[in-house]
Amino acid sequence: MFRLHQLPASHVPAPTLKMRAKGFTLIEVLTTIAIIGILTAIALPNYREYVRRSTLVEAETTLSDLRVRTEQYYLDNRNYGTGGNCGVTPQPGKYFNYNCCLGTLDTNGACTVTAGQDYAFTATGALGAAGGHVYTINQANTKVTLTFQGTHQTGKNCWLITGSEC
Repeated sequence: MFRLHQLPASHVPAPTLKMRAKGFTLIEVLTTIAIIGILTAIALPNYREYVRRSTLVEAETTLSDLRVRTEQYYLDNRNYGTGGNCGVTPQPGKYFNYNCCLGTLDTNGACTVTAGQDYAFTATGALGAAGGHVYTINQANTKVTLTFQGTHQTGKNCWLITGSEC
């Protein structure tokens, strides 16, 4: 038979680093959480800005396409539309709603109807990150930003995507 032999108390080894309990200390966990928080604070605003800018591409491409189609209509009909109706009817997009003015727009986007020799298309942000953006284009290919990130713009004869300068 086997007998277990106990060592006297003076022979019990002291705990060493190898015998330490496995896991993370509170300092290590708090440091990790702080690093994750800092990275999130930097990355999240940049990501939101990236998403906002990506939605604005829809307005640029659709307005440019509407202008080309309207010019083609003009070549066929010698006017941009009749009876106050544009020859090309814009369809709503995913992030923007589009309107046609058979005339000219003032600096606030109000339409003044003319005799069919002028037009202006307006893209108004309707959903998500595109909200608060209004862009226009007219028969002279003048691109104007009326509203950018919810702020009315004057004298911006370009489509703003970032910042406040063309």
